[in-house]
Amino acid sequence: MQALRRERLEQPKLAHVSYRIGDEVYFTSRPVRIGAGEYVLTDGQKTIRERCGNIISVDPVAPAAAKEPPLDQLDQVIAPVGPRRSDR
Repeated sequence: MQALRRERLEQPKLAHVSYRIGDEVYFTSRPVRIGAGEYVLTDGQKTIRERCGNIISVDPVAPAAAKEPPLDQLDQVIAPVGPRRSDR
């Protein structure tokens, strides 16, 4: 396993990104623009957006939701949620 490293995108990038609706993870059906200067985390095989944790894929990835969220929602930073605790 290669070490995770932080990289800064020198050029804008078009890629499919992951997003969550409820407990399900989907990918955009169309590529979205990731701006130059944005930081990503990569191990050389998988890449995620540092600020929001979206997985980045140049190639389309299934599944895509029947109704995708607006692009501006995919750029929102949402506070991380910790692991779920089991009911006691």
